[in-house]
Amino acid sequence: LSGWFLSDSDSNVMKYEIAAGTTIGAGEYLVFYEDVNFGDTNDPCCIIPFALSENGEKVCLSSYLDGNNNLTGYRQVEDFGASESDVSFGRYYKASTDNYNFVAMDHNTPGAANADPKVGPVVINEIMYHPDWPTNSPYGNESYECIELYNITGSDVNLFNEQGNSWQF
Repeated sequence: LSGWFLSDSDSNVMKYEIAAGTTIGAGEYLVFYEDVNFGDTNDPCCIIPFALSENGEKVCLSSYLDGNNNLTGYRQVEDFGASESDVSFGRYYKASTDNYNFVAMDHNTPGAANADPKVGPVVINEIMYHPDWPTNSPYGNESYECIELYNITGSDVNLFNEQGNSWQF
């Protein structure tokens, strides 16, 4: 990975250059931290410091420069949504879509295999779209559309926070 780049921007992908001699062995992991790597101007590889936002954004990995200072073309970009503090996102294979998604993880696993996705405490349990019932109803079928929420824990869950802000769809 010598000379490859990390960034949080599509328009400037060369914010952090991975150090010369850096490799990742088969089946291994390599972790970069904001406070000692890409956000630290004391790290000689940090060209433009950046941080990851709790409001969500993207991370870009771009291949090294050729002899003419042009990127060689490989780029992996992953978007992630808003998150709570100290909750990591990880690549998770979703069989129903035959695709990988970045989702909040049950617990943080730097340098190791990803944990299972974080689920709950409240999940969407059922969606009823445009039901074809009841017959002879004075209401249109749209009146019976619904979203069912389910608390998967053994404790009550407030649908608002301490500041009085409620959950939203």
